[in-house]
Parts: sequence; structure tokens; C-alpha cells
Amino acid sequence: MLLALVGCGSRTQLAVDTAAAGPTEPDPAKASCTIREPGSVVWASVTQAPFRGVSAFTLRSDAAGNALLAVTDDESGGGTENELSQSAVAVTKVTADGSPSWTTLVGSTDPSTAGALAVDPPGAARIVTALDTHGLLKPVLSELSQDGTVTRKASLTKDDGPWFPIAVRSDQTLSTIVLGLARGPVNLGGGSLETLPREFFLARFGRAGGHEWSKKFGGSVTYLDFDGVPSGELTLSGTLTGEVTFGDVKFSSATQAPFVASLRADGSTIFAHLFPSTSSTTLLGVVRDAKQNSYVALSFGDSLDLGSMTLQAPEPNSSAIIKLNATGAVAWAKVFGRVHSLSVGLSAHGLLVGGSTKKAVDLGSGPFGGDGWSTFAAKLDTNGAVSWVKRLNGTAEFAPRVAAGACDGVLLAGTFRGTFDAGTKLLHSSEDALSGTLESNWSPVVMLLAP
Repeated sequence: MLLALVGCGSRTQLAVDTAAAGPTEPDPAKASCTIREPGSVVWASVTQAPFRGVSAFTLRSDAAGNALLAVTDDESGGGTENELSQSAVAVTKVTADGSPSWTTLVGSTDPSTAGALAVDPPGAARIVTALDTHGLLKPVLSELSQDGTVTRKASLTKDDGPWFPIAVRSDQTLSTIVLGLARGPVNLGGGSLETLPREFFLARFGRAGGHEWSKKFGGSVTYLDFDGVPSGELTLSGTLTGEVTFGDVKFSSATQAPFVASLRADGSTIFAHLFPSTSSTTLLGVVRDAKQNSYVALSFGDSLDLGSMTLQAPEPNSSAIIKLNATGAVAWAKVFGRVHSLSVGLSAHGLLVGGSTKKAVDLGSGPFGGDGWSTFAAKLDTNGAVSWVKRLNGTAEFAPRVAAGACDGVLLAGTFRGTFDAGTKLLHSSEDALSGTLESNWSPVVMLLAP
């Protein structure tokens, strides 16, 4: 998902020792699939990234339920495209039983994003980060083994201009598919795409790293994300102020309206839709399941025309999830009210939802919250019905991410500062080694919730 484009600078890659911090109060039964109350915390692990601060993070999981997090250091506290800022991305693996396994630092020069992280079918991580090369931001692909060793690094840019990595996925052929945002003409190995600033593109690289295809779609766009299934089909979504083309489908928007496109493994179009909006819309994430259904999470402020129905926002920045079937028809849509940092994921048996809110929210099983910051995770079936909702309390916005965990459980990850009530235990953020102040650090935490 797109964040602001900032930063230039450099940081060398470095492997570091893994176990900066173990799980809080280890539970001998935490790896088991013992029947528990749905949504209850099985384990929670506070991971100490080797940084003073955390500015962004990403969560992924593998087939065994291990969690992989990418966490970004921001020593500069931010910056603009014209300011130098030093940063790095720490890729951390937490095993399915909550034990930190390893951490590897990967070079990056943009603290606004935790890099584009993916986990391939065998369970190895690959991440695309933006590195400064003579004043130009050029992404580099780093492939990691299952023990965290960097096995390959490759520049994804040839002789043309810089671009910004948004997301990356890997399929059953172990190819790498990258979604990027251009800052000018881009060449990824197949010749110049002649992209304009803020136009977006997809590129596919084979198992050995060779360029297979790359396609531009237009723009300008503000938020982007995509997801794919092992067979290679993709769902691409974003918000548009401009014109895009998917095969024979072309549409335009002047109001930052959301679009959704389904693509085959060769990049050809299955369907593409624009959903006209009367106000600006923010894409929050997209996932695609094995039956080729797509789930799009977004926030909007007024009305959203889905063709077969119109969504009305009960208040500004209301969140919604839309399901589209394999042919692109809208199967259902749910509006939740205002949710901060809504995220979506998939398990073998349903849709995973995480969020942070200061107001009362109703996912469909009754309202909760409204008495200060609270974080929640929920599991919905594929028809949108709520199976369960778990509410957790913190001292600030948690900005959670969700992914499938072991035993069909839910991995919930985020960053917090001070204390965080994980239900069965009170978590404390790591102490800042430089200032000695507990509340000065945002600490990453990952927990497993029972299915």
C-alpha cells in the first residue's frame, strides 16, 4: 500500500543476532491446537527491532503459521523527497509458537515504508526496498533463506529512472511480481515503459531473476495494493485521479475513486471496474482467495457507487469491505463506520479483519468501543457474517495488521508505546537504550489469537 514518497540516503545490509527479546511469559501450550475461546490470546511476543524508533511495518505469514515482519527504522523522524534520511528495514521471523527466530537488516532509504515484503510458497522471505543510487531512488530485491540469510540481491532497475516499490508477491513458480510507482520513465529489463510520474506498473521476474514481462497502467494514483494466488492470478486495486487502461478497459476519475482489476499470470485483464465516488477514497488493502474472490478494504466519506448497490458513509472516513467474485460482480459489501488502520487478511476458512478505533464500531455482531483507543481483530466467513470479534486495549492507535496463523488462528501485529493489554497479559514497549525512557519507543508486537 502506498505511503508518502520520501527520503534518499543509504544504509548497508547487515545480519544481526536474532533474539533481542523473547515472548512475554512463555506459555508451554502456546503452539498447540487446544480448543480455546475464539479470539483469545494464545501467545504474544514483543520484538525488539535494533532501532530507536519504528515508522512503518508489514506482516506476512507462511503456510506453517510463522510470522514475518518488516519494520522500518526512522532515525531522521521523516523528511521530504528532497531531504536525506537514514533508515533500514529489519525483517524478523517469529515462529508459530511465538518464539523470535532471527532478524536481518536490509538496506533502505525510505522510512515511510517497511518495504514490499512477500513470503514464497516454501516459506522464504523476499523484500524490495528503495536504495539511493547517485541521487536516484532505485529498488533492490533481497531474497532471504528460511534461516534469514540473504541469498541474493538484485537491482530491479536498468538504465532508466527511479521508482518506488509498493508491494511484492511470489507464486508457485517462485517468480517475483512487483507493483511499483514511477517517478519517470522506467526500464525493468524489457525496455522503457515510458511511464510518467505517479503512473503505476506491474513487473514479473522469473525464479532466476530474469525479466518476464512488465506493464504500465496509467495514473496518477494515490493508494495502491495487490494480492495474488499461487497459480499466478492477481487482484490489483487503488484510488485514481487520472486515467488507467487495463487491456480493452479504460476509465478515468477526478475524485480519487477506487478501482479493482483482476489479472491473469501473464498480466492480461480478466475484469476491471471503477467505483465512482462523491468524495476522496483511501484504499486500505486487498486480498484474493483460492476461489478467485477479491476483498477490498477502503475508507470513504460520502457515497460509493458499486453498480449493483450504493454505499453510504455514516460519517467521514468510514471504512468498508467489498467482496467481488471471480467474474467481478459485487457479492456483498459491509460498512463499519470510522476505523483507523483497517487491515484484511485471509485464512483457510474466512476473512480476517483488524483495526484500531476511538469510536464505537459495529462489524455486524453489535457495537463495541467508544471509550478510548481499542484494537480489535475479527474473523468473518466468506459471506461477511461475523464469527467472532476480539477487543484489546492500548494507550494509543495500534495500526494493526492481520495474517493467517497456526491452527487456523489469527496473527495480529502492530506497534505500540507504553503498555498494551493483550487480554491475558500486559505488554510493555521496549526501553529506549539512549534515553532510558519507556514511552519513547514504539515496539513491534505480534500475537496469535485462537480460531
